[in-house]
Amino acid sequence: MKPILVRCMCGRAWAIKGEPCERCKTKAKSKEGKRNEPKRKTACQQGYGYDWQQLSTDVRSEHPYCILCLCRDGRSVAPDLVDHIVPFATVPGRLREHYRCSRPNLQPLCNKCHSEDKRRFDIEHEHDWRSMRRKWIALLNSFTLSAEARWALQRLGLLDEGTGGTQRGGIESLGRGDF
Repeated sequence: MKPILVRCMCGRAWAIKGEPCERCKTKAKSKEGKRNEPKRKTACQQGYGYDWQQLSTDVRSEHPYCILCLCRDGRSVAPDLVDHIVPFATVPGRLREHYRCSRPNLQPLCNKCHSEDKRRFDIEHEHDWRSMRRKWIALLNSFTLSAEARWALQRLGLLDEGTGGTQRGGIESLGRGDF
């Protein structure tokens, strides 16, 4: 016996009586898949609450240019965000909170530099969090720096004056038993 075809409830296609059409089946499956996906954490749950917003605003007002654009190209581009030089999620246990809000670990970047260059750098060095800051300082200082770029790096504590990228105190000393 042939199945009886009727209009689907959506009114767009024919379907076997009592069943949805193929289009409605596909739609139902995609909705069902979205319900089962884990929900993404909020910004506050990820460590970017009110205190972070205030700190980010302060850093961007003190350093009005993307540090990577300034060093690499000599361009004065307004920063869109504040980036962690050493991503605090890669730092183990009790040091994590210090790395999250420590000014020596923060730098202003534009969205382009953050999403392309800094992300590539983070992926290449993600398992080496202790030397990540030193390598980033070496990279920034490898460009031919304008006077403005040198001044900005010096204010951020990222200028390498032949010291091999190390600094006294601050975040460089973390992880060596000084904390």
